[in-house]
Amino acid sequence: MLEVKNLTVKYRFGARALNSVSFCADKNEIFCVLGREESGKTTLMKTIAGLIKRSEGEIYLNGTNITDSDVKTRSVCLVHEDYGFFENKTLAYNLSYPLIIRGENKTYALKKIEEAAVSYGIGDFLKVKAKKLDEKTRLSAAMLRTGLRSADLYLLDDPFSGLREKETPLSEYLPEIRKLSQKSTVVFATSSAEEATLCGGKIAVLNYGVIEQCGYPDFLRENPASCFVYRLFHPSAKTFRGFLGEDSEGIYLSYEGINKRLSKENLLSDAFIGGEVIVCDEDEGRQPYIFDVQSEKLIYFC
Repeated sequence: MLEVKNLTVKYRFGARALNSVSFCADKNEIFCVLGREESGKTTLMKTIAGLIKRSEGEIYLNGTNITDSDVKTRSVCLVHEDYGFFENKTLAYNLSYPLIIRGENKTYALKKIEEAAVSYGIGDFLKVKAKKLDEKTRLSAAMLRTGLRSADLYLLDDPFSGLREKETPLSEYLPEIRKLSQKSTVVFATSSAEEATLCGGKIAVLNYGVIEQCGYPDFLRENPASCFVYRLFHPSAKTFRGFLGEDSEGIYLSYEGINKRLSKENLLSDAFIGGEVIVCDEDEGRQPYIFDVQSEKLIYFC
């Protein structure tokens, strides 16, 4: 199990890449970190791996505090967004290197990767330099290298983002990732709500270094805590500016020429009455989601 407590990473002049991030990721499910570009996903993954020094907070892996442990002593395997290959080295070298530096016999390591590469359909590329490999072969090699490593924690940093046309969906590699989650903890960072949902485990929605909400896919889709979470899970929904008012019959919502009666009991606070709000509507016959203009937090519970 991975437990992250109040993890904060500050830039040189005080700005925060991560701000008090906390979550728990268990074995037997793929824990996802979902966020758009510049949300802090890569910073989070590298900090857990020990490549970036944290400013505050603690990291526990299987009950052991690894916050200040040297990166070489952590039982952590990180798959970088760019896969972290030595571009002028062969694929065989790139696959065997992580095994050899951890003490595995070179001859045995090379034999193991030759057999594994065939099963992944990339056996013919072992003598090819990494810089000459196409995107799909690079991805397959990165996933193969991950499976060859024995670790207590696997961190997959948006590994499918490099595919320009998403020609290889997550579903092709999901069985292998699920195998990893059965023996170790897996954290999968992605900018795609579709990928996060497909994994089936808990999702932490990260926005500019802050976790907006954490939960299972269906819960996040139906109960978004903020407009940001809503837009991730409802990309086709329309967003409007509206007005929340009150008359003799109760409270009402007005937007785009539409007027809807609301239940005052479902409103977070009377302080929002008489002001502008953000309205998200999917035309599904249900009450629209209503968010505060300033904080973009949910203020009306459907």
